[in-house]
Amino acid sequence: MRIWCVAMLLAGVLFHVGADEVVFNAENKFGGNWRGTGVTLEDGVLRQKVEMPDSQIYFVNCKIDSTKFNCVEIIYRAEGIPARTSGQIYYALQGGAVDGKTPWLLPSLKNDGEWHVITLRASEKNMRNPDAWLKAKVPVNVIRLDMIDQGPGGVVEVKSVRFYQDSEEK
Repeated sequence: MRIWCVAMLLAGVLFHVGADEVVFNAENKFGGNWRGTGVTLEDGVLRQKVEMPDSQIYFVNCKIDSTKFNCVEIIYRAEGIPARTSGQIYYALQGGAVDGKTPWLLPSLKNDGEWHVITLRASEKNMRNPDAWLKAKVPVNVIRLDMIDQGPGGVVEVKSVRFYQDSEEK
């Protein structure tokens, strides 16, 4: 069963929360409540001109029950960025702030202008303190996607961000 939730900040546009996934993409205008330096919604993707180090895209009023989602998938492409990059997905629980202590850790992005998929499981390898995500007592209210810490220079495009449950051990 699919449930459509209404995000009630600013424009109040929709994002998709399903029984087995939460998806931010062009179909739902990336939740309608995104913002970031140098970020525009163009041709169905969030396009970020990397204008400074620690580039950020925020998704707000998410209300994600993180205990139900142990994986994240990001579809992206990048051009003009450094050969080695780092990035994170930070989050804030309802009533809290993004604190930087428990992020998902992104691998180095491929700098070839082609579409790629990053898939991460909530584990010690891919997160600092995965239990903070997997055993949260309140919903995640903010997602902060830092695709690239290095900058300025280049463009990163995000086609979708999907949180889902994967029961297979990898």
